[in-house]
Amino acid sequence: MLAIDWDSESIRIIHAVVGRKGPGRIRGVLVPITEGVDVDDPESLGQFIARALKQRKIRTRRAVVAIPRDQAVLHMLSLPNVPPEEMPSVVHFQITKELPFALEEARIDFATFPAEAESETVDVLVAAVRNDVLEHLQSVCVSAGLELERVGLRPFANTVSQTFGREQVSTGCQLFVDVGPVLTEIDLIRGGHLAFSRAASVSVPIMPTVRVKAALEDPSGPVTIAPTEQEQEEAVANLIVEVNRTIEAYRVSAPGAEIDSIVVGGSCGIEERFCREVADRFGAPATLYNPGQTLLMLRDRGEELTAFSAPLGLAVGHGTEGTLHFDFLHPKEPVDLSKVKARKVPVIGATVVVFILAIVVLRQQLPKATEAKVKDLQRKVDVLKKKAKEVEQFEQQVARAEEWEKQEWVWLDDLAKITDLFPPTTDAYTTKLIAKVDGTIALSVRAKKMSELEPLRERLERVGPFNATLGTTKEVTDPRGFQAEGEFILTPKTAQAEATPKTSKTSKSSSKSKTR
Repeated sequence: MLAIDWDSESIRIIHAVVGRKGPGRIRGVLVPITEGVDVDDPESLGQFIARALKQRKIRTRRAVVAIPRDQAVLHMLSLPNVPPEEMPSVVHFQITKELPFALEEARIDFATFPAEAESETVDVLVAAVRNDVLEHLQSVCVSAGLELERVGLRPFANTVSQTFGREQVSTGCQLFVDVGPVLTEIDLIRGGHLAFSRAASVSVPIMPTVRVKAALEDPSGPVTIAPTEQEQEEAVANLIVEVNRTIEAYRVSAPGAEIDSIVVGGSCGIEERFCREVADRFGAPATLYNPGQTLLMLRDRGEELTAFSAPLGLAVGHGTEGTLHFDFLHPKEPVDLSKVKARKVPVIGATVVVFILAIVVLRQQLPKATEAKVKDLQRKVDVLKKKAKEVEQFEQQVARAEEWEKQEWVWLDDLAKITDLFPPTTDAYTTKLIAKVDGTIALSVRAKKMSELEPLRERLERVGPFNATLGTTKEVTDPRGFQAEGEFILTPKTAQAEATPKTSKTSKSSSKSKTR
């Protein structure tokens, strides 16, 4: 099968033989996108992929691809620990409140993480992809002459490629940075699971000769002018700023979280430099992505596949049993609860009646029937009554779930919006953040000058869903050059306050993932 991933500069293809225990033979191909190919045009891109496969004599037509992080809505939800067959219904019930579009406009899929012993809740990573995005990928594969078997989720595929075959506890809290020419995906992996993911828009120059080389091949990169030292330094600095923002956003839901290790992937040519500087900045060991550490067959070839984390994750997840992948072509669909209950209750009730009537008839017509047979029938009646009780308990569970989502204010999504509205941390940063159950957020902000506080307040109020008030201000002495500090109070605007639902579980879940 083929696992295909692409960006504006190149296409990365993993050609693998996949079995239940993971991929077998693996061949990696990196193809620079030539001038005249429009990656936004399905026909143009699909025909280019078809030519690339033909030139390399690859005849396989079964393919899997992935949705990039910036094109998916991603949430970590804490949901009631219901049986697996009931989880799709619970997920759809809850995710409807989180989506910025109608449920019928998207495909929903999810992965459930193992729950702690005797826990009443379970963490569920839920992703939503708009139908037009999915149709675009399908059109690309049709133009390329490929049979699309699955559409996965890129940050989840990156996580699988990094954690496959490892003990969960050994990975600790890991930062995975997949550097791209236009968009860089930043993932936080904790305990072997994707805990937070964000796509950052950073322009990264492409080196004329990148260090990534496809296995068994040595494709030449696109002809470019070497970026200057200043351009490389600026790109690395911008990437570090985005990594810092991502970590701080994650710490909203996991206060005090520390990074244990850093892994860097990509094929732009500045990955080694970024690897060194990000290690110095965050005080954690950083290495280039090397699939040879998790896949024995790549032990001597891992350095050739630094840019192939996503397609390798797709290949591993596609052939492994369990929940190691998303599939937006065949998502986990909810069951219509009302129909299930309407079908189960009459059938069970009618069966109980039949057995009761049978007992009466037997006692009337067969007075000499042994007591053992009567007791056997009575046991069957008891079993059916127990099933009826299970249906009743399920109805009560649904009622508890509906009551469960009415208790607290949803405010953590707004923190992500505040993060986007803030200037770089070199110009201003927060020293204190308090979010209250009524939706009010209090911020203490330090800035270079006193005159920068009021423009920040105006931007928060003009663009964000808040009424922003600047309270006490004072001059401070900060070793980093910040001279002013102000207290901001952000109050939800009336329309936002009326439209925001209240739910205790949602507030926890929303904090774990930023929407787009």
